[in-house]
Amino acid sequence: MFAAKGYHSASVEDVLREAGISRATFYAHFASKEDLFNVIVDILLEAQSAFVLDLQAKFLTKSPNLISAIEEIINTMEQESKRSRDQLKIMLNEVQGSGTQAEKHFNQMQRVTLDHFTKLIQQQIESMGFSAAASRSLAYILIGGMMHLGKAILYGEMNKKEITQFLQGVKEILGDRGKIKSSSGSMESISQARRN
Repeated sequence: MFAAKGYHSASVEDVLREAGISRATFYAHFASKEDLFNVIVDILLEAQSAFVLDLQAKFLTKSPNLISAIEEIINTMEQESKRSRDQLKIMLNEVQGSGTQAEKHFNQMQRVTLDHFTKLIQQQIESMGFSAAASRSLAYILIGGMMHLGKAILYGEMNKKEITQFLQGVKEILGDRGKIKSSSGSMESISQARRN
């Protein structure tokens, strides 16, 4: 219901009707619509955290070079957008601006995730011989590009040809330096994140 109508437009009555439950049953479990939304977003954030850690592990271990790693990540994002469309729409469209506790949790997780992912990419780019400043800049550009691609894929605005062109562009920017090495320190960082 939140994905279909939006957080602000969806009412408790909409939820009751869709779930086929009584008002008394709803309020036995949730104090308000916001309480329900916070619980839903916490569940989605937990799933997103596992998804992001899986992407990071793929980035570091499955692919022999940066382009292949990015391609693997984009393919995974495409599969996830088909599997979890409503959940992703809630995360991308409804949490921001909801003014809920869920928004605070979401923003905190996004900051940590993006910073961690940026550092991983920066390490790999630096290992190709780029300066620290160039590596950080390229990492930010790649993260922004992949976020844009993820949203475009979710809404069916990006086809395979455009994705291929994106990857070709990244390849041209990086040249022959696209080889990356597995970093045991980065893998330890992922393991630590899983434990926390």
